Amino acid sequence: MTLPPPSELASRLDSVLQVIYLLFNEGYSARTGEDLVRHDLCSEALRLGQLLADRPDTGTPKAQALLALMYLQASRFATRVDDTGRFCSYPNKIARNGIAVSFTRAIGALLWPEPATN
Repeated sequence: MTLPPPSELASRLDSVLQVIYLLFNEGYSARTGEDLVRHDLCSEALRLGQLLADRPDTGTPKAQALLALMYLQASRFATRVDDTGRFCSYPNKIARNGIAVSFTRAIGALLWPEPATN
């Protein structure tokens, strides 16, 4: 990943984090297409967020918080839609599983962020 010079990095990072958040949101609640959740967009946003959070020059508290937020939201993927891809009502959400891994990652990103390495 090529980064701008340190003098420009801080002013650009907030914009990059906003774009990653928008990418994740579009995947989480897709406005176009047949699928309610676009896992491809969410996965790419998580990948980019993880890249930024892992670097010493971009692994800021804002980057860590965004990553945690996205993992928390991702932990709900299995509960948002039923097996046919339709929106799943709240009582049915409780009965579904699959949230433990993403939830654990989200909490870990908030409480124990990995030290960024070069």
